[in-house]
Amino acid sequence: MDSSCHWSSDLAFSNETGLCNPYVIKRNYSSLLNGRNFYLLGNSVIRHYSFNIKNLLDEDVGIKNVLLGREEEKLKCGSLIGVNSCTHFINNLTTTIKFLWMNTIGEEPDRTDKRDICSVVNKTTEICLRKEFQNATNKDVLILSSAIVNSTGFEGSNMSWFKYFTKIIKSQESYNIDHLSAHKILDIISSVFPGAIIWLSYPYIGVNEALATTLFGASPIESVEKVNTFMRTVIESYCSDRVIYLNTYSLLKDHKHLYRDFIHHPGQLSDMVVTSIFSLLKPLNIH
Repeated sequence: MDSSCHWSSDLAFSNETGLCNPYVIKRNYSSLLNGRNFYLLGNSVIRHYSFNIKNLLDEDVGIKNVLLGREEEKLKCGSLIGVNSCTHFINNLTTTIKFLWMNTIGEEPDRTDKRDICSVVNKTTEICLRKEFQNATNKDVLILSSAIVNSTGFEGSNMSWFKYFTKIIKSQESYNIDHLSAHKILDIISSVFPGAIIWLSYPYIGVNEALATTLFGASPIESVEKVNTFMRTVIESYCSDRVIYLNTYSLLKDHKHLYRDFIHHPGQLSDMVVTSIFSLLKPLNIH
């Protein structure tokens, strides 16, 4: 691997279409995405992006959807495929969108998080995801925002969210999650998924930092920024032309007034993130 590679991209908050892609600017999404399938790994924010992609594609073929609330999204993704997963189909397009819950990712699943798609399977993460991605092709796209952890000794889901994220940081520090260890996770993902892999930064956390630090002994904002800095350097040094790190953190932070709560941001802000993801892609019939 060439350490001089830099496979990452920042979203400029002043440019609401993300990168310069005429298919995105014209909102001609079906021309861009038809024939591709989308797989999304992550938490409830990524789950909403899966609904967001469906809504934008439906609108492009003349179907208007009502924006679902978070509880409705949770209900729809409760048990269709697994523990917290769902698949969306787009009318008149050969595109499907599959969401799988995986808030953290290591060589072994976090079996304490019963929402995790791999938690109930007595298999490694690699074997589990290989099964989930068995129908994926090199035309397809994987979008994820999972925090890399060392599975050994990591049992963080049965605690408050802020302590949970602090646990991720301590796991990375205490269990020697270095670039080499993280590259092993990227090797796993690259081996089981044949298409483009877009790793999003973990979302900005809109909380009172001083209060959260007092209550939980650590700043969740600082913890998220550490995770994002780590993942960016990991992916930049990995140097795969199929894996890119997309930094949405500044975009979200600069538009925190559009947040619905401390982390969820349905509506205009999610549209901005999703269309920015679209801007990284080119139509399948253009070479």
